Amino acid sequence: MVAQNSNRYSNELTLNTNESIYIHINGTSFVSGEKLFYKLYLLNPTDNKLSLLSKIAYVELVKTDKKIVFSHKLFLEKGNGQGDFLIPSDLKTGNYKLVAYTKWMLNKNTEKFFESDIFIVNPFEKLNISQVSNSSKLEEINKSTTINYTNNTSQKSDYSFQIAKKQYSKREKVDLKIQSLSNQNLSGNFSLSVRKIDDLPSTKKVSAIEYINNYSQKNTFISQNNILPELRGEMIEGKIISKSGALDVKNKTVAISIPGKTFAFHLSETNSDGKFIFNLDKPYYSSDMNIQVVDENQKDYDIVIEKNGNVSNGLLFDKPFVLSPDLKNTLQERSIASQIENAYFNKKTDSLTAGQKQEAFYDPISKNYILDNYTRFKTLKETSVEIIPEMYFSKKDNHNFLYLRDYSGNTKLNEPALVLIDGLLIQNTDELYEYNANLIHMISIIPGAYYYGTKVFNGVINIVTKNNDFASINNENVIHKIALQRPLPKKIYFKQDYSDAAKYERIPDYRNQLIWIPEVDINEAISFYTSDISGNFEVILEGFSADGKPISLRETFVVE
Repeated sequence: MVAQNSNRYSNELTLNTNESIYIHINGTSFVSGEKLFYKLYLLNPTDNKLSLLSKIAYVELVKTDKKIVFSHKLFLEKGNGQGDFLIPSDLKTGNYKLVAYTKWMLNKNTEKFFESDIFIVNPFEKLNISQVSNSSKLEEINKSTTINYTNNTSQKSDYSFQIAKKQYSKREKVDLKIQSLSNQNLSGNFSLSVRKIDDLPSTKKVSAIEYINNYSQKNTFISQNNILPELRGEMIEGKIISKSGALDVKNKTVAISIPGKTFAFHLSETNSDGKFIFNLDKPYYSSDMNIQVVDENQKDYDIVIEKNGNVSNGLLFDKPFVLSPDLKNTLQERSIASQIENAYFNKKTDSLTAGQKQEAFYDPISKNYILDNYTRFKTLKETSVEIIPEMYFSKKDNHNFLYLRDYSGNTKLNEPALVLIDGLLIQNTDELYEYNANLIHMISIIPGAYYYGTKVFNGVINIVTKNNDFASINNENVIHKIALQRPLPKKIYFKQDYSDAAKYERIPDYRNQLIWIPEVDINEAISFYTSDISGNFEVILEGFSADGKPISLRETFVVE
């Protein structure tokens, strides 16, 4: 996307364009070694339906000193996303904030980001005296910071949990259904958490219904920040700077490459201030990101990437954190349970969802040469001569450039081709002349004039290595390796199955979190197994129907 055309965004937006975020969290108090799970819902406050405005959201855990513990970038699918965070053993006991926002929300000077107090206890550290109090004070604090989950909602739900019984044995299967009082199927987006109830200090869990009832729909004033929304996908903004100050920064082409098996390659043109914008409409998870100026003087430019503002400055940590000495046994049990579970992590792993294969920008018109189908030659130079008649090297100004012959005769360009290797733009192709062809899996070519962005190239050549691990040697002063936050990969979370009891007979099960399902079909039966831990457990479902109705359900059961 060309930076000077960024006002296209404003044509699609009005002053009344608004969005808000609700997050369903599996808990608000955690012990080192436990996992915080969350499901994010991006909403249109006018009708409470999932919003399709922003495609990217940000979730952060912030300490009382306003430093960020973790920051997640989520590529939203139809207005929702998910993530998790393992509480590390070096995180100090105290009060934290979970915050969620979009770039568009940064414009709203009256906007309230989603935030929730999170209490974390590190049983491996010695607590300060201010963090420990007597039981009566703790009880008083907990009364002021917790709320009744169901009775504090003004909207009655038409749905309820249907559970077979209220008491279960260890490692027993629990069957759960969502019952509709009107006997109709419900479409929408929902998440489910089943977690043990304990007496650690905690703050309120805001249900979807409570969030909708309390959220103000009047926050529509847009400030003069002029922060663009990520309407089409992940937005990467930056500017180029002339190192000497003598070179023009206007109307320069900038290229971004995210190399790999599934790669991204985009071009952008700078405005009068040297600013550029890239929009990645698909999620690319590789952290190996490269940006370069496409110009004969590319070495004479620096590149600076803009970062999000610090939203933690306005946070107020007004909830006290107090632990009672009476909680010693609870903390010990929770700590031991998390350590045992983490010790058997390899037996209970989550898995990444199979990401949709992203086609290259030139697909499907390329001609592909898979080199294993031919006699192998030592170098790329020999390979081009013996196998790929369209491709050839030619020396110009003591440099070896790659060209493509267009046998159709439709174009007569004297410029070199656009050359990529594993998706990485190579402007200096000298190092490819003697490149070991045994490392190459495939070469894709498109002869003829190829228009991409504001540039026209004499064809396209993309070289795919066997391991997708090409590292440029001669372009290190041209290619700026940028460390940018990448979207969080989507996971399928582990679900314990004791249908074959003997399989896990010798493996301990100390799950306090029995199950976390970020995407629930509530028209289908839900099942899960209890663990080796006894106590009271709560089942919580949150979400929004397709017509924007918030749904919040809660049920409890006992494991003995």
